[in-house]
Amino acid sequence: MGDDSVGSPGVFPPVRGTVRVEQPFAVVELTTYYRGKTNAYVVERTSLVKILDRSGQTVEPCWNDEWCELAPGIEMQRTRLSRRYAVGGRSMEFVTTGRLRIHRYACPVHLQLCDKLEYVDYDDSSLSSQADTEYWVRYEA
Repeated sequence: MGDDSVGSPGVFPPVRGTVRVEQPFAVVELTTYYRGKTNAYVVERTSLVKILDRSGQTVEPCWNDEWCELAPGIEMQRTRLSRRYAVGGRSMEFVTTGRLRIHRYACPVHLQLCDKLEYVDYDDSSLSSQADTEYWVRYEA
C-alpha cells in the first residue's frame, strides 16, 4: 500500500499524529479488545505493520517473550497480558499482545499501525462488518 520509497533511507511517510517522547522512553502497546454476547461480538485490534528507524530504514519486529533490541533505542516484546470481565450476559476481554519501547535518543521513529474493527452477528450475517485503517505515527524527542 502506498509509496514504495517509504522505508528508503531518509524518506519518511506522511503521519496521522506525532508523539513527543519526553521521558527516557515511550511505551507503545499493541492491543486487542473483545466484547461479546450470546449472538454477536466485536473485536477492536491495533497491530504493527512497519517500523522505520531514524534514518528511514525498515526495522524487522521480533516477537520474543523477552525484550529484544530491534535497532539502537527501539525494543520490542511479545506479551499476553489479559484482563477479562463479565457483566450480565456480556463478556469483555482486553489483551496486550505486544509492546515497543522507543527511547528518546532513537527518535525520530515512525510506526505504521493498523486498526481493525470487526463485528460479527450470528443471527443476521448481513449486519456483520469489518474495517481496517492503516496510518503512521511519528515519535520524536
